[in-house]
Amino acid sequence: LLKPDVACENGVIHVIDRLLWLPPRPGSGKPETYATRTGIAMVKIPAGEFLMGSPPGDIDAYEANDDEGPQVRVKLSSFSLGKTEVTRDQYNTIMHEDPSFDKLAWKVWPSSAPVQSVTWIRAAEFCNKLSEAERLRPYYDFRKIRDAEGDKEVVTVPDPAGNGYRLPTEAEWEYACRAGSAGKYCFGDDPQQLAKYAVFRKAGLPPPEGLKPRPVGYRLPNAWGLLDVHGNVHEWCQDWYGPYSTLPLGPGPLVNPRGPEKGNQKIYRGG
Repeated sequence: LLKPDVACENGVIHVIDRLLWLPPRPGSGKPETYATRTGIAMVKIPAGEFLMGSPPGDIDAYEANDDEGPQVRVKLSSFSLGKTEVTRDQYNTIMHEDPSFDKLAWKVWPSSAPVQSVTWIRAAEFCNKLSEAERLRPYYDFRKIRDAEGDKEVVTVPDPAGNGYRLPTEAEWEYACRAGSAGKYCFGDDPQQLAKYAVFRKAGLPPPEGLKPRPVGYRLPNAWGLLDVHGNVHEWCQDWYGPYSTLPLGPGPLVNPRGPEKGNQKIYRGG
């Protein structure tokens, strides 16, 4: 899988945003797609276990940096995840703004392309406003504090069991991305197949076109029906960044891990 890049909580990264989370609906235990009240397609992801991190021998994993290995067995409860990255239309409908519109010198991107230039804070605000629009209890709580560096906005989670939308943890994101694959990618290890599943510069698109996000679903889905888990834009996760060496390892799998309790950087994946 791709390297779990990091970014500061309030910083803007050029192309980011993705997946939402909702408590699972009753069902068969197999991946299935349904639509929310606001029309967003969600995929119910079954509970299960997997090896988190890049497999041994992955020369692109930067394992020496201690942020993709050694692999760790993780056990997750079921959850629901957005079938696609959040589009410009979806973001604008809820937030009444489109940060993608004037951030680049290229042509205006289609409204079905994923939204970009979204900070982690704004992504969390989007989750809250979407929750309110669907009459759910918002997951995040925002408050302002003042310290030696000036005013800051702090985000807390007053009720982790709340039924509102949130960003996925890194473990949830990787589990859903892999969709049962133990290889380097969601489809296995052959990089020659990547262009079938991902929009990226080496897919044969010359710049600047080759650097522009494409409408969601431009490539093949993974085995669970999720689109653009590789390529297109980066996707925020809930966790603070921390090396694998800090994980509380024990004799059994980590159960629903949520990353460090605090930090200076938030994780994003994919892209």
